Amino acid sequence: MSKQFYLPMRDANDPHKVTLIPVSEEVYANITPETNRIRSRRQYHGQCCCPKQYLWKCDGDCDVCEYRAAGDNLSLDYETEMHGDTFADTSDTEEIATDQILMRQLLERLKELMPEAITVGQMCLDEDLSERKCLEQLNLKRSTYRSQLEKVRKLLESEFGKFF
Repeated sequence: MSKQFYLPMRDANDPHKVTLIPVSEEVYANITPETNRIRSRRQYHGQCCCPKQYLWKCDGDCDVCEYRAAGDNLSLDYETEMHGDTFADTSDTEEIATDQILMRQLLERLKELMPEAITVGQMCLDEDLSERKCLEQLNLKRSTYRSQLEKVRKLLESEFGKFF
């Protein structure tokens, strides 16, 4: 008797409803590592708060998952809501505007000093790749990139102080 393998499939009309569909071991072995990679990455960044007993529901489509969270992707343009509570406090708009201006200045300075850091960061976000893979695609040595990045970090820290 061979073991049966299942993958979760979300209902098109109700994304919170998940049905397990039987698949071959080969299909399961091809899809599961990618789903686990996506979930692990999202959990690391605080963007997935799926309880362990519901991991069987995970299909890697975090945009429609009921257990998604903002995590470390908060920005001034992003309103965070989770379980009906709003975390964004917009009572001090002057401070928010000041922080936004400082952030733009910081990014502009980073573009001047090390434009490849912006490129690598954008690739990591857009293509959901690791820093190492992005550097490989850009033919950059990781050790050189990391040492340059550390020098730039120290410089930006001295220029922007506690904001950085």
